[in-house]
Amino acid sequence: MRRFLATLFVLAVAAGAADPNRSAELERAYQDMVAAQRILEDAKQRRDRLEPEEGERAGTAKGTSRLKPDYFERQRSLEREVALAQWRYEQATERWTALR
Repeated sequence: MRRFLATLFVLAVAAGAADPNRSAELERAYQDMVAAQRILEDAKQRRDRLEPEEGERAGTAKGTSRLKPDYFERQRSLEREVALAQWRYEQATERWTALR
């Protein structure tokens, strides 16, 4: 049984070494996955900055302030950006996993 497993392992390694394009494709898929993960983390950080930006607050008659619709639109846009980045990361991960 050990000899069979050793032979199987050697054949698997030899198959991987015989196809340099597969190795390059696997490396490219890994790099794509890492880049997608970095983009996702950046998008989440931008989304989590909840402080209104300049011009997103308006004064009220009582002397307080309220958030303008621009603030809420920016938050929705950031949520969409995170969702897209998450989808791209999942796609890259699936591709890398399929090639392994």
